[in-house]
Amino acid sequence: MAKDAPAPDLTAVLLDLLRPLIREEIAKERAAQERGSELMTTADAATIARVKPPTIREWVAKGRLRARLVSGRYMRFTRADLDAAMAGPKRQNLDPVSLACRRAEQVRSGER
Repeated sequence: MAKDAPAPDLTAVLLDLLRPLIREEIAKERAAQERGSELMTTADAATIARVKPPTIREWVAKGRLRARLVSGRYMRFTRADLDAAMAGPKRQNLDPVSLACRRAEQVRSGER
């Protein structure tokens, strides 16, 4: 009677098969998060949303899109915020920076 070869440890085999898949999924998730947090200009946001830059500024003024100020003057947007603004007309809770951007737009356009 021939000796049977020792059975491979099933847990070790499964781990060896799953590790690359888990690493790949983690890398995809991180890349998606980074894409969502990169700041874009008004022109970039307008291109992605397929609208004109004044429309992006209008969304900020109406509270539909949250903006961040860069160098105290320039508005920047994340992809996640832009996606939320494109999804619907609901009003977002505005942070102080977005409120300042909104007020600056109102002053520029002559609103009081």
